[in-house]
Amino acid sequence: MKKLMSLCLVCFTSIGFAEENLIRNGNFAEEGLYWHVRLHDHYGITPNVSYVEGAVQLSGLQPSTAPYLGFVQAVEIQEGVKYKLSFDLKIEGEGAAVLRLGSITAGKNNSEKTKENHFIKGALKSAGEWTSFEYEFTGVYDTHRKFVKTWDELMGEDKKRRKKDNPFEKYSPGTGIVFALGKVKGTVSLKNISLTEVAE
Repeated sequence: MKKLMSLCLVCFTSIGFAEENLIRNGNFAEEGLYWHVRLHDHYGITPNVSYVEGAVQLSGLQPSTAPYLGFVQAVEIQEGVKYKLSFDLKIEGEGAAVLRLGSITAGKNNSEKTKENHFIKGALKSAGEWTSFEYEFTGVYDTHRKFVKTWDELMGEDKKRRKKDNPFEKYSPGTGIVFALGKVKGTVSLKNISLTEVAE
């Protein structure tokens, strides 16, 4: 009995220290749930999106003068907390994707802290093979507590929105992870996307 209790204690301790992934459906077990393909007006095609063996694949991509195609999820960030973002990416074709993680709203509640806009911003290159990426950053503002839910609800409606009628303005600052794919010709695949807090 004593041995059984010790094993249970180890089990609960392990669960208590498990890292929570702040990216929802980062292994695409539920296909595209919580993820949104954002097509800006200047990007003229709709990519083919498929889900195979825990990965998302966006194919039929064509380059444009700016990365007007985004694969996006809203996330919640807290000021002063350190985070680690990791994922695997593969590009079959030409060009580079662009990663952005930071403010994706421009509302009246945005402070000076959000003007920098992105905690992470950088080009992602892959020579046709799976490549692992990892970043660490510290949050400099709190994501509005209602932003993530509101984003999921409104983006799910798949409606075009005018800048002067920004539905997210009162829920800013809002935060998201954006894989901008408008500079790629070919196919981009992503898997194992994880955002966790880093223990100090």
